[in-house]
Amino acid sequence: MNHANPKNQKWNLFFGVLLFIYTVYGFWCMPSFGSPTDEFTQRAIGIENARFISGRSSVEKLAEHQFFGPIVETPLYLLEQLIYTKDISTQIYLRHSVLFAIFISALIVFFLLLKGLTKNDGASFFITLVLACNPRLFAHAHYNTKDTAFLCFILFGLYCFVQFVQHKNFTSLLLAAVWLGAATSIRLAGAFVLMACISTLAFSLKSYGKPILYFCMLSLLAFIASFPYLWIHPLEGIGQLITYTTQNPYPWKVLFAGKIHLVGNGLWYYVPLSLALSSAIIILALFLIFFIRAIRSIARKNFSIEQLLILQLFALPLLYFMITQPVFYNMGRHTQFMLIPVYLGAGMVLSAVWSNKIAKNTVLGIIALTCFALPVHKGNEMVYFNGIKSFWKPYSFELDYWTLSAKRAIQDLLNKEKTISLYCFDRAVENSIDMLPPNERERISLNVKDSADFELLFFRETPLQVNEKTIFAYGSKKEPYLLVNRLR
Repeated sequence: MNHANPKNQKWNLFFGVLLFIYTVYGFWCMPSFGSPTDEFTQRAIGIENARFISGRSSVEKLAEHQFFGPIVETPLYLLEQLIYTKDISTQIYLRHSVLFAIFISALIVFFLLLKGLTKNDGASFFITLVLACNPRLFAHAHYNTKDTAFLCFILFGLYCFVQFVQHKNFTSLLLAAVWLGAATSIRLAGAFVLMACISTLAFSLKSYGKPILYFCMLSLLAFIASFPYLWIHPLEGIGQLITYTTQNPYPWKVLFAGKIHLVGNGLWYYVPLSLALSSAIIILALFLIFFIRAIRSIARKNFSIEQLLILQLFALPLLYFMITQPVFYNMGRHTQFMLIPVYLGAGMVLSAVWSNKIAKNTVLGIIALTCFALPVHKGNEMVYFNGIKSFWKPYSFELDYWTLSAKRAIQDLLNKEKTISLYCFDRAVENSIDMLPPNERERISLNVKDSADFELLFFRETPLQVNEKTIFAYGSKKEPYLLVNRLR
């Protein structure tokens, strides 16, 4: 009779307790987060794709809503129809709740994936803990149905892929192809993950013709199946998606590292620096050790398949972004999927030093301190930076690009005033207003500046200054990112 290792059972128990506490904390924090600028754009994608599938919309109409993950938005819209008579705030909270539940599932898969890679339950537990406590990932898990869903799908696919590499379970390879093909329909950056997997297959199998062919074909079919527009125009549609993505059509200015950057005037170090600024320094240090060791092992032709896979998952998109130098807005969210190989590599190194008590306890102590960033910053994705940011003066980076903190500011105003006449340059605050209960929404009116009593002033390019008209200020004293000013 097989008996489970008591040590493994201990870490599994710890993980179960962690997951329960984390889940309760996550749902308790949910009302703290507003609705992002893109919320109703994403809902429109789900609505139009659902209408097309049911035969109530045309291909031409669908073409206007073809981008950014109908595989996620369509099911979310269908779930909304189960409570279509409920208030819009309830429907939005349903979307956010489902997304957070998917993220919880992804944390479980990450834990299992790292256990399979390291064979060390303790190291896997602590790396999963620090991943879960990354304030930006935690925040995005409550509302970002594009990038968080993409990260989760990638994790699901990688787990299945590693299962195939380690155990040659062909069903796992097929499941990996489906997950990764669907993930690529959310962000075309999934192609980098597919390339890393195909290359790993070529190195790991002696006779790899059929598995690679099946993997490529099924991932392509999953990609097309996830895009209703591609059902009608597969080749033309794929070409349009590639053109849309590679031309980087975002017209907005981006503040990064103290400078304003325009389209066509990107920085080669944008992606590595954005990842470094919002990640735990201990994880960066561990991953750097992994990266150097992996490069040396490959140079000596003495590498493991796991090393090769993780290195490619990070290096392929990094090289692409450094060469093409795109200008991203809302720093970090487009490339948060690259944190997967960073944390996996860190886990490999922690596992390697686990038997050294001094090294292990030092790392675990720093990880424990790092995890306090989550409750301290309350998961606000636009105020968490590690110490590296101190090399720049205040207001050198974007802060609350999606105007998420509008919800908290409006609630504070409602606690102070019976009714509020409000002005904000960005109409996206309506999304956060829609998350409020109907009786609170009735007390709010949006007006032009000359007619409003209060103004929500978000930082964009000009540093904010607290003055005698300021009622509330959000952010640090040196760097507030939102002011609520009385206009009259």
